[in-house]
Amino acid sequence: MHCPYCNKYFATKKPTVDHMNKVHAKELERDEMDAYQKLFYNEHGRLYSYCLCGCGKKTEWNYKTGKPYKISTDPECKKRIAQQADARNIRVYGKPKLLDDMARQKTMLKNRHISGKYKFSDGGEVDYVAKLEQNFLWFLDTMLEFTSNMVLSADQHNIEIEYFDEKEQKTRTYIPDFYLPDYNALVEIKSSNTNPAYIKETAYKEKYKEDAMRKQSKYNYIKIIDAKYGPFIEFLAKIVGDDKASKTKVIKTKTYIVTEAASVAEDDIPMYETVFPGMHVAVAKDPILHRVTAIAISESSMMGKLYVTDEHGLRETTFDDPIFDDGEIEIYRYAKSKASSNKVLRSIIDVSETNCNENGLALLEQIFSDYNINYHFDETFTTDNRMSDFIKLDTWEARGGIDA
Repeated sequence: MHCPYCNKYFATKKPTVDHMNKVHAKELERDEMDAYQKLFYNEHGRLYSYCLCGCGKKTEWNYKTGKPYKISTDPECKKRIAQQADARNIRVYGKPKLLDDMARQKTMLKNRHISGKYKFSDGGEVDYVAKLEQNFLWFLDTMLEFTSNMVLSADQHNIEIEYFDEKEQKTRTYIPDFYLPDYNALVEIKSSNTNPAYIKETAYKEKYKEDAMRKQSKYNYIKIIDAKYGPFIEFLAKIVGDDKASKTKVIKTKTYIVTEAASVAEDDIPMYETVFPGMHVAVAKDPILHRVTAIAISESSMMGKLYVTDEHGLRETTFDDPIFDDGEIEIYRYAKSKASSNKVLRSIIDVSETNCNENGLALLEQIFSDYNINYHFDETFTTDNRMSDFIKLDTWEARGGIDA
């Protein structure tokens, strides 16, 4: 992939974008595009695409993926995609679904009291057949701000994966729970079922499914167990950042198998049980300029102990610190791996114990950079605001110290 301004070559999209933002910021401002838009425009001569269903509707720019949406916002387009999948199967196999039993099972599941339709903030709806699926859709909508046209349920995408059951010596087929067309990603949602009957009769098939997904090269794939979404966010970021120009015709799929221990297969991103409950961040902002004045890192959501970074240094403190009196405080949760969370926290603790008097914000930026952490807390303290590894949880009003 080449920079459209200086023609410098990079293997993937992320370093290309980083280079453009650092070296060609003035040119991007002149062209009134961000780096992702410039790359796409340089290849296609436009900043829109056409709906996957073939209706001819133009799709708008998707800032999350750095490409136009794959499907239009018209709900009829999702229906049309499902109809096309059925027609394709009838043409090739003589029936709308390869897995008739699965189709019947899905119908039965949709009639259960825990099934329903999740309504996204934009008004669009997506089917779910279990509480964990409902929670996943809520997470996409509320936390990641997905639009409904970015998600296809099993009934809508009709993508069927064949695998060989060595125990029964027969070929089976299953339909992943969701398809995210903008990421070309299949998502399987599971719970950690420890029922002995389930383990004996059904659990063994999961290994065969996972092996089939690792061998295929058409789709990105992730399996999420018990609503552990940190690796999922990392999965999406890697798809966007590792993307290659389409004209190379090189397709490298990413297969994440997120187990009960939160381990990640194939891409070899280690996930360990942490000695810290989970990194949280409190961002203090100037009440007038709304710029970051201090950032406090905590080892858990309780925030009993804080490590505050500001222009005067990095120190251990609590929320009683006067630095939190003025202006609002934004609360964020780190959503990537426990392993990198541990490393950041250990680095911050080590620095705080040295009585450091350097600019703490600059030190924090360096620590984040060392562990490839993306963040966007305001226009000055940011890497890439579409790829932030933090989820905003809340905003606290000023508690005192300034006139009303």
